Amino acid sequence: MTIGTVAACLPLVAALLFARVLERDWRGWGVALPAALGAMAGLSSVVFWLLLVAPIESRAHLVAIDATAWMGLTMVLAWRAFVRGASLRADRDSAPVPMSGVRRVPVGVWLAATLALALAAVALVRVAASAATLPHGEWDAWAMWNARARAIAIGYPSAWRPVVHAMPHPDYPLLLPVLIARFWIDLGRETVAVPIAVAAAFGAATVVLAACSVGRRHGAARGWLTAAILLASPAFLTAAVSQYADVPLAFYWLAAFVACDQAMRSRRPIWWAAVGLSLTLAAWTKDEGIAMLLLAVVTLGVCMGGSRASGRMARVAWFAAGALPAVVAVASFRYLMPGPSYLFSHLSFADVIARVRSLARWRTVAEAMGGEIWLGGAARIGILPITAVVAVALGRPRHWPSAGVVAAVCVAGMLAIDAGVYLLLSPNLVWHLSTSVDRVIVQLTPAAVWTLLTLAGPSPHATT
Repeated sequence: MTIGTVAACLPLVAALLFARVLERDWRGWGVALPAALGAMAGLSSVVFWLLLVAPIESRAHLVAIDATAWMGLTMVLAWRAFVRGASLRADRDSAPVPMSGVRRVPVGVWLAATLALALAAVALVRVAASAATLPHGEWDAWAMWNARARAIAIGYPSAWRPVVHAMPHPDYPLLLPVLIARFWIDLGRETVAVPIAVAAAFGAATVVLAACSVGRRHGAARGWLTAAILLASPAFLTAAVSQYADVPLAFYWLAAFVACDQAMRSRRPIWWAAVGLSLTLAAWTKDEGIAMLLLAVVTLGVCMGGSRASGRMARVAWFAAGALPAVVAVASFRYLMPGPSYLFSHLSFADVIARVRSLARWRTVAEAMGGEIWLGGAARIGILPITAVVAVALGRPRHWPSAGVVAAVCVAGMLAIDAGVYLLLSPNLVWHLSTSVDRVIVQLTPAAVWTLLTLAGPSPHATT
């Protein structure tokens, strides 16, 4: 086994250890493991980006330094998970939990699980078919996301930066291209299996994370239902196999809200670091992540305004510690590779005023976004209105979860921001909507489904 192969696999080992740090009880790993896998995938992109722009003149040195960095992080996580974690557990554990007998699984759980697993089988067929017919992904994956990764992998150490900067949309962040290029450089060859696997992994992790989080709070039946709803979305499945950055972005937004829910429920501060890391990794994935980061910070600040100052400062410190790596990556990217945004490059104040006054633009944006929210790739009705109906049918809970309220505000706010971007900044509105509105809604779909099913109804079977 070469050092490149070891370097490629080390983030997976780190993810397993980080999952144990987040949740020492294996029953919580349905939430912790996908969150940890996504966090370590994003962090591997951050670390590799910082090495790419460092004065390293050899591929061998690049791979060796990357492997060394991940070995160090893995050892720290192993110490935190097993050595310090064991002492903390010995101090905190109370009386042992009594063993319960075999319980009968309710019919509703069987039905929801059967539906979810059947849809998962269909999704696997879709992934296999897409890998066979479109191994390079859809157009933007081939021409932009994977093209950037290819330029980095082929052009390193000296020729990649001007090539990437000359490609369309040079202002787009590089989490996904750097992640794929890292695998190619570590493995020593380019293979389409890497972007296919990365896209499938983010799609699967999104479904598992949403389902297990809802299931842990509201019981297995609603968790399986959450998975079935996401797997039944044509738009989500299309985006998941396209190899675009929209599903990774959706995953990090969802992971941030789930981590916020875990932090508020478990009182374990490490989850606040996961919140900060997830939100900033979203900003390292696409520009929309920056808007969500600012929106979430303001919303969390308002929600925590009534808490004690000492507790509030501790949460802020953990959040900032988690956010720091990706903030450094985004800031260094903007400084080292500045590029104009096509939305702002030809914008004038007169254009903005004219677009605000145009009722036709308002109507066009409302119809396009409303239609996509209603259909989501379906023929007559999509998963979002169905989920809303299910949430209403489940009723109102006695107490709304704070993290669910934060997520609801952020999702609604992000929809408003997206609408404002279309309304005010788009130079060719009809074309812009026709080529992007489906992906804009997909970015928010997992978080919206999670929010509706988290906020809805009583929780008689919730676990902690």
